Order: sequence, then structure tokens, then C-alpha cells
Amino acid sequence: MSRLKQLYHHHIPARLRWPIGRLRRDLQDALLRLSRRHGPLPPRHVLLKVQSTPWVMEYLDIGRRSAARLQQVLGEAGLNAASRPQVLDLGSGLGRVLRHLEPSGWQLYGCDVDAWSLEWSRRVCDFAELRVNQNDPPLPWPEASFDAVYAVSVFSHFPTARQSRWAAELRRVLKPGGLAVVTTMGPWVFNPLPEGDETSADIDGFWFVPAGHGFNDSAAIHTEEGLRHFFDPHLEMLSWHRGGLDGFQDLSLLRRS
Repeated sequence: MSRLKQLYHHHIPARLRWPIGRLRRDLQDALLRLSRRHGPLPPRHVLLKVQSTPWVMEYLDIGRRSAARLQQVLGEAGLNAASRPQVLDLGSGLGRVLRHLEPSGWQLYGCDVDAWSLEWSRRVCDFAELRVNQNDPPLPWPEASFDAVYAVSVFSHFPTARQSRWAAELRRVLKPGGLAVVTTMGPWVFNPLPEGDETSADIDGFWFVPAGHGFNDSAAIHTEEGLRHFFDPHLEMLSWHRGGLDGFQDLSLLRRS
């Protein structure tokens, strides 16, 4: 923390810092939208639903950093951009990550259960093939379609039964030797760990906490052991990185044998 920021936190009470910070973000958000330099940007009320905050700067910054990290991890694992690999964004939503991958050299695909978000993202991701999928597999592509699949903050919302079904579906759509990147939340994100009706105590290292009826309302929590419970029957775990995506969500790299 910078010296100026330390002084600010020391001298300005918390009850004042929040409204000041919100005003600053609102002004920044308005200026960013007026500039139009980023092209179409999602409405504030939609961002609030999807990312729990209305600010477009978070949408852009998180998406940019996530895209860079995915390119790094998949590149180090052998995904060769020069070969024009076919890569699927599972749960592409508003194109938060996908919009930053156009220069990657990958052939890009996306899917999501939210038809409205997918239709909106076609405005900024017209370079990708986007399709609606259902809550349960299969995806609308044949077996062995992709060289890589990434799922950012998707398995962090699936209830217990869907964890296994979607792990198997990733294997189905990956080519032999294909790679998958999956991000999840560990129990260290929560203090204390939330309580819910379905904690899956019979699965070591996995908890599911339902909250309401929306997809983003629910939280699935994995340790590395809990993640392996669902993926080991289908994909080989190459590596697991605590906080590997932007220091918040854990990142797992998997491969179809």
C-alpha cells in the first residue's frame, strides 16, 4: 500500500471511505462509457447481476488479466497458436474474457446458458462462434471438437451432480491430448466458510452452498482434493495453482489422454 493510501485509510473513517470510493468508481465508469474506446460495454444492471458490481472497469480489467493468464498457461502446456487451435470458452457470458482473445491466433468458440448475454456478446465477439447450451450436457458440438477448453468461474457454481457431468463433458469435446483450464474457489476465499443445505460432507474437499435460484447465487467450493474427486475419472490433472487466476480463484490445468 502506498504512503498516500496509508494516510487516506488512517485519517478517513471507513464509513466515509465507502461512499467516496463508490462516487469515484461511478465517475470513472461514466467517463469510460462516454469515451467509447472499448466498443460496446454491458449495461450496469447486467454487470451487477453477473459480477456483483456495476463497474465496467472491473469487467474489462478482470477479463484482460484472465485472458493473458489463460494464454500463458495454455502456451506453456504446448498449445501452439501458430497451428490455429480450436478453443472453447465454456460459460462465455458477456464475453468478459473472450473479447480479449481475438489477437491470440486461436479459433474461438463460446457457449452459455444465458441466451441474452450470448446475444449481447455477439456485438463484441463477432470473431467467435457462439452457441447457447443447456444446464446439463451435452454441448452443441461433436466429440473431439477442441484443442482446449477453459471454464472461468463456472465449476464454482455447479451443484454436486453437475460437477461430474460437466467434467465428463469436457473430456468428450476435447481432442485426445487436448487441454482444459478450470478455475474454482477454495475455502480460503471465505471467512468463515458459508453454511448451506447441501454441504456434500461425504466428498472430502468439496462444499456446495445454494443461495436463491440463480446460477450466480450459488457457491461451489473446492480444495485440490475436492476437484480431483470429480475430474480424475475423466481428465489427467497436470497442475493446480492456488490463487492461480488473478490471486483469487484457483486454477487447474488438465489434459485428455
